[in-house]
Amino acid sequence: MITALLWAVLFTPLIISKGTLYPFQTGKAVVFRVLVEIAAFLYAWLIFIEPKARPKPNKFFWSVLSFGGILLLTMATGVNPLRSFWGDLERMEGVFGILHGIALFVIAYGLFSRKEDWTRFFAVSLSASFFVALYAFAQTDSFFRFFQVVEVTDVQPGSTLGHHSFVATYAMFQIFFGVFIVLLEKGARWRFFGASFSVLNLILLMLAASRGAQVAMLVAVGVGIVLALVFVAKNLRTRIVLAGALIAPVVFFGGIIALKDSPLLKKFPYAFQRMATISFDTPTARTRLISLQVSWEAFKERPILGWGQENFKAGYSKHFDPEHLTYEQAWFDRAHNKVAEVAVQNGAIGLARYLTIFVLGFLGMVRLLKWQSSVSEQLLAVGVVMLGTAYFVQNLFLFDMPMSYVLFFSSLAFAGFLMSG
Repeated sequence: MITALLWAVLFTPLIISKGTLYPFQTGKAVVFRVLVEIAAFLYAWLIFIEPKARPKPNKFFWSVLSFGGILLLTMATGVNPLRSFWGDLERMEGVFGILHGIALFVIAYGLFSRKEDWTRFFAVSLSASFFVALYAFAQTDSFFRFFQVVEVTDVQPGSTLGHHSFVATYAMFQIFFGVFIVLLEKGARWRFFGASFSVLNLILLMLAASRGAQVAMLVAVGVGIVLALVFVAKNLRTRIVLAGALIAPVVFFGGIIALKDSPLLKKFPYAFQRMATISFDTPTARTRLISLQVSWEAFKERPILGWGQENFKAGYSKHFDPEHLTYEQAWFDRAHNKVAEVAVQNGAIGLARYLTIFVLGFLGMVRLLKWQSSVSEQLLAVGVVMLGTAYFVQNLFLFDMPMSYVLFFSSLAFAGFLMSG
């Protein structure tokens, strides 16, 4: 029953609540929270009667839980505790929403104790991604317009998530989930299933054409190659191949930039055309840089515990730089940089705890790389680090939403499973 509820959570990205002010956020978040609350109630009863179902705490486990504690502390000391706790309808986050993500982490960490559990969990997530991809394809082809619930005319499809950047984040996680199945299972059918859905979501990632996600994946590939070169490669030939492959992301990105003004680029997929426009001089980049400067001023005013969750807007408004309006007529309620956002909202204490999750996760995977003799187990650790890298890097240009929290905290639980095994 609890497992079924967690599987159901993975289908919440398909929900579009047309009758709400924010149809791509509200319905998803409400259903996600209800499902997690029911699962948490049942899990609490399960661990009461069955001690074996209790999570096995380690430093990584406590780092995730303590981050929730920091959120509650900075909420209490912030400028608007009520807003910090509940958030708003547009983002559906708040401390209340993040605590549901942490609850999902605890339940999955304690409940899924076998590789088979995670294979099925990832398979369910990939199955849901098929419909997200189908909806995205429908938005880019007039023949399939009847699939759409909400009309979207942008070249970059928002699918059921409402924005192409969110689609890219979603696809990024699913790519790695498919890879994890390939590495977890030895059966040909499972491996074909995982590989096929990884390719499907790679196509979806390209279709979304989010530059932040593109950069993130290139960085993740580079990190993965370095880890494989150092820990996995057993012979000189493999090391030479990996060393050569290390420059591939740089050459690829440099080649796309070099073709920026060439008519030849028009013959490439739109994702490559978008990548070629990466620059610090674009209006989007300029507003992000201004936001970082404003975030720094806001952080300096309340450096220890911050302004409180969901109160980035308060600090941003107080230190607002009018130059922003010369590039974009928009008002930021997020820093579009997760590190800056956490620093402003939760202060140095919150930022340190947030970064600790990634540091402990990385160190845990490095330990696995050192002590595991199985290549597939080592590659699983490499894959987890790559996913963490991709998520962290793309969040330097974006922010979280309810569905990214679902996938993020699920991935943290999987990392904890590998470290505890």
